[in-house]
Amino acid sequence: SSQTTITLEPLGTLSGVVVDRDSGLPVEGVAIYLSVAFNASHGQGLYRTFTDERGQYTFERLIPGMRYTVGIKPNVNDPQTIAAEFTFQLRADEHVRHETTLPQTATAIQ
Repeated sequence: SSQTTITLEPLGTLSGVVVDRDSGLPVEGVAIYLSVAFNASHGQGLYRTFTDERGQYTFERLIPGMRYTVGIKPNVNDPQTIAAEFTFQLRADEHVRHETTLPQTATAIQ
């Protein structure tokens, strides 16, 4: 009989905080979009969350080795407005933390 060994990599996490550039205060209600290009046959995955009252957000259970792009949209009613964007790649069991500062004109709509 043949035997197969499967090794699972620990999953990663991205967390961040969004603050106002002028006041330095956290911004609640900002839409955070996470997309990843799996490969040509799977297309892109897209996930969304919102910042909490402390301006914080988290995406968990991210696959190591993938390239992720994060788009930060203060106004979800205006899909064209992206206040900030960054791309990162996770290693196994890695936690990435990112701080984004929004310009005054991009404050989230409550």
